Amino acid sequence: MLRPLCLLLLSVLIPAAARAHDLALQTEVRPPFVLVRAAYGDSEPVPFAPIEVYRPGSGAVLHQKGVTDRDGCFAFLARQPGRWKVVIDDGTGHRA
Repeated sequence: MLRPLCLLLLSVLIPAAARAHDLALQTEVRPPFVLVRAAYGDSEPVPFAPIEVYRPGSGAVLHQKGVTDRDGCFAFLARQPGRWKVVIDDGTGHRA
């Protein structure tokens, strides 16, 4: 009886823990700049994480790269309108 209870608790707790460390990106347009904020579970900043920016319609051609600051923020100059692609990877298996 104890074993099914342990399995039930693990099946509930593990996904909750994984969600707590999901990597989320928030963007804010401040023309001509775009501010990107990276956080785990929408609250804990992702400091000094590598980030890549791709301009609209460029496919896999890199426009800019850098790292987030200590607060998980990064800004870039959006020189053309359109849908920009931003990729962040914290190096521990979290990528957005």
